[in-house]
Amino acid sequence: MFWSKEYLPSNSPDLNPLDYYVWSLVERDIKKSRHPNVASLKAAIEAAFADKDRDTSKCACTCFSPRMEAVIQGSGGSIV
Repeated sequence: MFWSKEYLPSNSPDLNPLDYYVWSLVERDIKKSRHPNVASLKAAIEAAFADKDRDTSKCACTCFSPRMEAVIQGSGGSIV
């Protein structure tokens, strides 16, 4: 079952698991070392995503319902 695009606010970072959870983990991983060029940074980002396990996705999804409720309570405004 999928929600239609009308159901959620478009491009809401508060309701996008990549924005509110996964990117911060990737950023933490890639900041462990300096990257001399874009190719090095891109490779580090790809490796960080590849290293994420099922528990990472599970945790991001567990946070989704409370975040959606907070956005509803905030009348669609930012919750951060």
